[in-house]
Amino acid sequence: MDDFDRRMQSLRRSLQDRISAPSPDDLAARARRRRTQRAAQYTVVGLVAVLAVIVPVLTMANGRHGARPATPGPDTAPSTVTVPTTVPTTVPTTVTVTTPPSTATSHAVSAAGKLVYDADFRDPFHVYALVGIPSADGAESMLFATMDRGRTWSQHPTPLPPVTGDDGYSADLLVLGRDELLLRQPMAVADWGFKTWYSSDGGANWTLVPGTAGGQAEPIDTVPDGAALTTECLVANSRQPDACQARNLVVIQPDSGKLAQLQNQPALDLLPASRIEPAADGRWWVAGTVDGAPAVAVSADGSSWAVHALPVTGTPIAIEVATSGSQVWAVVRGSTDTEKNALLGVAYSADAGGTWKLTYAPSLGTAPRTFVGAPVPNVPSPGVIISTDVPNDDMSYLVLNDGSTVAAARPAAGWTRWTGTGYVSIADNTVNVSSDGMTFMPLRPLG
Repeated sequence: MDDFDRRMQSLRRSLQDRISAPSPDDLAARARRRRTQRAAQYTVVGLVAVLAVIVPVLTMANGRHGARPATPGPDTAPSTVTVPTTVPTTVPTTVTVTTPPSTATSHAVSAAGKLVYDADFRDPFHVYALVGIPSADGAESMLFATMDRGRTWSQHPTPLPPVTGDDGYSADLLVLGRDELLLRQPMAVADWGFKTWYSSDGGANWTLVPGTAGGQAEPIDTVPDGAALTTECLVANSRQPDACQARNLVVIQPDSGKLAQLQNQPALDLLPASRIEPAADGRWWVAGTVDGAPAVAVSADGSSWAVHALPVTGTPIAIEVATSGSQVWAVVRGSTDTEKNALLGVAYSADAGGTWKLTYAPSLGTAPRTFVGAPVPNVPSPGVIISTDVPNDDMSYLVLNDGSTVAAARPAAGWTRWTGTGYVSIADNTVNVSSDGMTFMPLRPLG
């Protein structure tokens, strides 16, 4: 079981002890409010409120391999579109939070007691990181920013609430442009999603924005430049109230952070995704199922979608898509009797997703059998590198297009994620950035 799932169980148990279920009258009133807000777009049915938890996403620290100096990436950079976590919610007011001017600091700031727990970028020279700093009221979250690829860093206060007790850091940082940022704090119940703040000036000022597409913006036909995608719960699952029965694909708009429902939805049952970034060629890949089987949908701009069933057996909980030129790999993660983050299989397309073949499916006694993080295309030898979820083991594997596998050194310390223009990982309070996922530049906000 990975840190993500352990934190989920811990926080669930904690909330179950502290929170009582709402009354039927409260549920009815909430349902009426939601129907009023969303009447123009869709109807919420089967809404059930219970004790479910959005998981604290803790640091990606304690990696055991050193990062290597960065080298220029290939002309067509490989890319990965990650599909994890949960859904946004309603925050009906807009409040501007003005913070004091930041001051540039050298990167020799003491790291004692501080923790880098999230980072993101769209331009590797302009990188942002969330840092937890202990205080008398609990750990405060500070935004660190560099405009010169880590030579100097500025610091900005954030509107995120202090972290107290055993709660852990759970906020999510999303960079939409050079100065456009989004902070998202998970709510206590999965169907409620995130409390969200937006900044257009690199974190100097923050605006609280609504959290659902139905309450803030008209549906749009295409995805604008600089945007990201996320999924939004439409219908709660009456049998599993901490899950969602139906989702919509929505756009996080780069000029405001607001959500807009995408007018043309892909014809598949979407898997939950807190953030989806474009691939290096600008196309959008989203994951889901068709008749319960793994599938992906791809679009150039969100106006129309091509859906492809994947030749992978099993029920997916996430599908990670990596691309390099016309090559596409879809790595499917699920849950089995023996593995929580089980690798169900790797599908490969040589024609930009037009046709697919199964290149790898684990069998008894074979490795890899698990998968976490972002898959990284291996350009020199055609295949994809995946990181395994094995306790006390940083092993990665190169899955070649012919189906054979080779053990490979982990390309970066920590958990690797695709950002839309490159890769980022965090380990030992160091932010590692890369254009190709193979060679990384270490940036140290805390010295």
